[in-house]
Formats: sequence, structure tokens, C-alpha cells
Amino acid sequence: MLRRISSLVLVTVFFLGSTAVTTAQDASPVSSPTAQRPARDISLLTALGLPEINLVATDTDVTGLPTSVAAGRYLVTLEDQTTDQEVETYMGILPASTTLDQALADLNSNSEETPAWAYDATWAGGPNPYAGQTDGAVVDLTPGAWFVAFDRQTDNDPQPTDTAVALDVTGEAAATPMAIAGAVPVNMKEFTFELPASIASGPQIWDLGNTGTQPHFMVLWGVPDGTTMTQVLGTINSFMTGTPAADALGFEDLRDIYDTAFISPGQHTWIQLNLDPGTYAAVCFFADKDTGQLHALEGMITVFTVA
Repeated sequence: MLRRISSLVLVTVFFLGSTAVTTAQDASPVSSPTAQRPARDISLLTALGLPEINLVATDTDVTGLPTSVAAGRYLVTLEDQTTDQEVETYMGILPASTTLDQALADLNSNSEETPAWAYDATWAGGPNPYAGQTDGAVVDLTPGAWFVAFDRQTDNDPQPTDTAVALDVTGEAAATPMAIAGAVPVNMKEFTFELPASIASGPQIWDLGNTGTQPHFMVLWGVPDGTTMTQVLGTINSFMTGTPAADALGFEDLRDIYDTAFISPGQHTWIQLNLDPGTYAAVCFFADKDTGQLHALEGMITVFTVA
């Protein structure tokens, strides 16, 4: 799985019920991040009037992806008709040295190591709905041989098989302004998320860009008011080691808001969020190319408030 490739330990903790959080789960069995997944709304993205690629995921298949599209900016939507799967969509370009078959084999590997090609690929985002939802992401498709990977996750066994298909992007993309008016800018780089000083509540488009040197992605949690970055870091460490830090948050304190797809240096993607007033933590769990350490453990955690 793509997400397991970059953060196997964390996924094991959150989704497979490791002993590190058994006590918290037993104390509050309905309070895990997966039990509070918010609804999706893509009305603002749809109102942009972009050409659309509309995908539908069932328990075993994804339909709606053409074999070829003209280069340009698209709204890519995914309707998740699965029984219980979160289906994440990753759109990208593989490095010349990596075949689609090799990439697919790695996607379904249980290896804890991130394959070298994952750092050299171009990742451009994609939608991420939970079962029964439709999500969307705006993606810039440049000319070339693209691939679209579908990373399936479930709280139940057996774990579903990931798939990837080729997408040929042809022609030349028309000149498109990079910015989408009114979008909340989020800059990802080593090792921080740069956000506006003030973020309003309610439905908004978020512009996620990467000015760093490695791929990043954003896991967005709702956290208790007053939470600090140190507490979030302590929480992640406690989940991984099984030894709670003195000021760490409990498993029940985290609300799962959104997980983005991977975004490579120089790339942007746009998603829609509808945040209530409160405190949130943006976290990146991609593995560092040089150290193998999760970016979050290198400080890529930003706590912010929404008014």
C-alpha cells in the first residue's frame, strides 16, 4: 500500500489496532480517528467549471478512467461505493527506470522501506473518499505517461489489493493561472507546513503546494484546544513505542479530518475542506529520503486554529 510504504508503523497503530493503543481503544472504543470521519463536500471544486474525470470505486474495481486525456487542469472525483474501504487516489509520473508492473508490486508489498522510485516519481495529488462518500481534487496533468494508483485501506481483514493503471496525457497544456482565487495557501517543505496566520471556518478550497526537496502529504487531525506541537510529537512517539509520554494526547483526542495524496516538489493540488472552529494539527508521515525517519518525527507538525 502506498500509505503503508511511507508510514507502516503509524498505519498499523491507527488502523490495525496495535497493542500500543489497546488501552485507549478499550476505554473509548468509538473515539478513534476512524470513528469520526467527516462528510465530504466538493461543491466549491465543482463550481470551478473544470473538465472532470469521474471515477467510481467498488470493492474490486475502479471505473471511469480514460486511457488518454488532453493535458490540462482537471477536477478528479472518486465515488467510493465500497463496503468499508477508504480508497486513496495517487496520480503521478513514474521515473523512466521504473515500470508500472514494478511499481504495482511495491504498492502491494509489506516492506517497511520506501522504494527509491517513490522519491523520484512526480506525485500530483488525487481524491481520498471514505466508503459511501465522493471526494475530489484538482490536479494539473502535464503531457506524458502518467499512472493512477488506488490505495485501498480497511479496518477489517483481509486487506484489499491495490491497483494501478496507465494514463496517457497528450498535447500541450493551455496556460492556466497557478492560483485559484480565494484558496487557502498551504506550503509544504522540510520540515513544516506554512499556513496563513488566520483561517476562517466553513467550506473552502485549500491550495497544497510543495516547495521542498522531497514528497510530502498532509494528515489533518482535529485536536483539543490548547494542544502544542510538542504534545502531538509526544503522541506520535507514544503510539510508535507503546510508552506514553507524560503530556501526550490520548488516542481518543484525535479526530481524523483528511489525508491528502502525495505531492512532489514543484507540484500543487487543490482540495475542499469544511472546518469547524477549533484546533487542528497538520502532520506529514512521509519517510525521509536520507534518514528513513518519518517527517513528523523531524518536526513536520504544525498546530493551528480555525476561527
